[in-house]
Amino acid sequence: MSTTLLSHPDQDLSAHLLGVSRWTQMLSAGREVKFWDAGVLNDILKILSFAHDFGKATPYFQKYIENPYKQKSGPLARHSLLSAVVGYRLAKYYFEGYRDAQKLSLFVYVAIKRHHGNLHSIEDEFLTFSDQDQDLLLKQVRSIDFSMLEETWKPLVIQLPPGLSKILPFTCEKLEIWIKDMQEELNQISLWWLLNEDKNQSFLGDKNEPQAEYSLDNYFKFLYIYSLLLDADKSQVGIREYHRNNVEISLNLVDEYKKHNQWDSTGLNDFRNMAYEEISDNLSLADQGNLFKITLPTGMGKTLAAYNFAFRLRDKRLKNRGIPPRIIYALPFLSVIDQNYNVLSDIMELQGLTGHNILIKHHHLADPVYTMGKGEDEITYSPNASKLLIEGWASEVVVTTFVQLFETLIGWRNSCLRRFHNLAHSIIVLDEIQALPVSYWQLAQHVLEYMINNMNVDIILVTATQPKIFTGDMNPFELVNAEQYFGNMDRIAMKVDLFPRTVSEFADSIKDELQGQERKSFLFIFNTIASAKEFYQLLVKMVDEPVAFLSTGVVMKDRSLRIKDIKDKKYRFAVSTQLVEAGVDIDFDVVYRDFAPMDSINQAAGRCNRNGLGERRGVVNIIYLVRENKKRSYAGLIYNNTSLDITKRILKDKGMISESELLDLIDLYFQHAKDLGRASESFHLLEALQNLRFNSGDNPDAGVNDFRLIKQRGNRVNIFVELDREAEEVWLEYEDIVQHCEDFYQRQERFETIKKDFYQYVISVTVNEGMFLPPEFNNFCYVSKFQLKSYYDKNLGFDTSNYENIF
Repeated sequence: MSTTLLSHPDQDLSAHLLGVSRWTQMLSAGREVKFWDAGVLNDILKILSFAHDFGKATPYFQKYIENPYKQKSGPLARHSLLSAVVGYRLAKYYFEGYRDAQKLSLFVYVAIKRHHGNLHSIEDEFLTFSDQDQDLLLKQVRSIDFSMLEETWKPLVIQLPPGLSKILPFTCEKLEIWIKDMQEELNQISLWWLLNEDKNQSFLGDKNEPQAEYSLDNYFKFLYIYSLLLDADKSQVGIREYHRNNVEISLNLVDEYKKHNQWDSTGLNDFRNMAYEEISDNLSLADQGNLFKITLPTGMGKTLAAYNFAFRLRDKRLKNRGIPPRIIYALPFLSVIDQNYNVLSDIMELQGLTGHNILIKHHHLADPVYTMGKGEDEITYSPNASKLLIEGWASEVVVTTFVQLFETLIGWRNSCLRRFHNLAHSIIVLDEIQALPVSYWQLAQHVLEYMINNMNVDIILVTATQPKIFTGDMNPFELVNAEQYFGNMDRIAMKVDLFPRTVSEFADSIKDELQGQERKSFLFIFNTIASAKEFYQLLVKMVDEPVAFLSTGVVMKDRSLRIKDIKDKKYRFAVSTQLVEAGVDIDFDVVYRDFAPMDSINQAAGRCNRNGLGERRGVVNIIYLVRENKKRSYAGLIYNNTSLDITKRILKDKGMISESELLDLIDLYFQHAKDLGRASESFHLLEALQNLRFNSGDNPDAGVNDFRLIKQRGNRVNIFVELDREAEEVWLEYEDIVQHCEDFYQRQERFETIKKDFYQYVISVTVNEGMFLPPEFNNFCYVSKFQLKSYYDKNLGFDTSNYENIF
């Protein structure tokens, strides 16, 4: 056994605790938040840092850590609960006399107890310290070599907050008393918590509207220190050394990119440039507030305009505050992350800005690769360290998804909350914000407003269909005159025909049109995979040329290739589910869209005559498809009735709609949607945040864990399709990992190196009764190259036998 106490196989416990303290100071440096006094925050972070692994001093843990890959830890080797008790007593002693002493001590206890797992309801923490827990902890402390513990803590004592060293040294007798008193301590805190008026005020007033803003203080206050502890702990072990050096990013970065490309003054480019300059010139509005919006028609260059404004705003805030805000660019769909990231990467590289400390993309399939510096000074981190840096948003600019952002902001999972503190002093760009479900608008408004008011956060909303999320005193500053641009748009005409038709009846109705329009391109967007497949099979018999088919039943590799070919004009016909509406930059002369909510219809219209280059206006046809029995529409299978009914009322008797009319119709739709939306879901989640009910468990009240941006329909399985030689190789690698990596963490690290390639061949399918699935291997159904004819069609993807898979 080692002569010193270890925290990890290759690190002394004292070095780890000191290292975590240094990391918390580095991560929080210069970023003040209004809900924490800077001095108190500094002290509580030291207590968290030095106490969080106290329980590793037991010989049970020391035996385990000498060879963690070959033996299980067992209950006696666990360290978090004992560490939490010690952290609680240190905080209680140090903060005695503070107005919030009980709250601060409780926060320390819960943060340490849960630093290796997900959060539970705060009220559950009062009930889960059992007699068995007490006996276990007493056995642990009675086994500790206190002379070794004292040596471990010697270098820590001088780092403790002033006066806290008086509670030392740790003795067996002292720890036994703390443990035996812990249940009563929790009972007293429970009573205080239940009677705490500040916490207990209801969000729902007489008019069913949220009340005082301070009700979110506890949520943000706790998660901020919890997040800093998580990030510091994981980073100290997995990264060890990292420094965020201020990177100079020119406020003219996007201007230089535009000059370099020298785009012609054709089609919409004049309007795009005009909108770009108008948005840029409105930077002075940042002196008046922190909430902005950009509303422009699709295809008007919103992404470049938003980045340009964000970089200029970054420069302005840097001069005012002395630290550069992190830019977080969030999009709702994974399908457009790469497209957006590649544009920004080109912008950066033009100015010689390279390295992942400057720009990263983060989603669940991101490559675990992180480098910084240039030439001889370039540093390449290991896959594990790279994963930590990427997931922790250790970069000046982060391109990520709504899921990653909102499940960090409204979260309970350890892995997401680790980066919560990085939201402070950030510029958040929410692109396609209308994709946020209406039921979460009130939730989003109050949480985002709290960040703006208390964390020095700027938010830029970007969309072609601005929803009514923010109402009341805080209204976004308009960066561009939307009416001017929508009013001048004449790229499309929208025809509305809501007469119910089956797919086959619809196909029959357009035969003549297809044969008489040999020079035009056509896009058909359906609501389900089954209806899209049915139409595709009819269409290929009507046209004597290739037809592209897109759905989530087609593996990602093939989907990406087909979208590229569509952009390159290799297809004149495309049949798709609504996945092409998610910012996919494709352009057709004629679009047919099965009936959907108004915001989806508008997104579909954005795939028609996108650049305004045609001699005539493009045509967007809204149709109403029903199943063969004509008892239910395909739209009704996947969209809620409220949004469909609102859209029907708006489009009723509208026969033909010009593009210039769309803004008013969309505005009307969102107003009705908010009036009729399920605000109660937001309010229940707000109460969960207020009460720190992170996991509802058996509680009938909602928990933070009930927040889901993507709500799965039915039971789904992941299926790997061995489509080609590359798929065969990556599957063999996966088999080798599963069969030969006994340790979970080693297995995870190896899988990270192949994950992106692996998921190029994975599809997610809803399981229906009677569906014949491929054999399963370690959490994935597996279609081998010998089974392709049975399960996978090269054009249509996975063979679901016409079950109603959506999207």
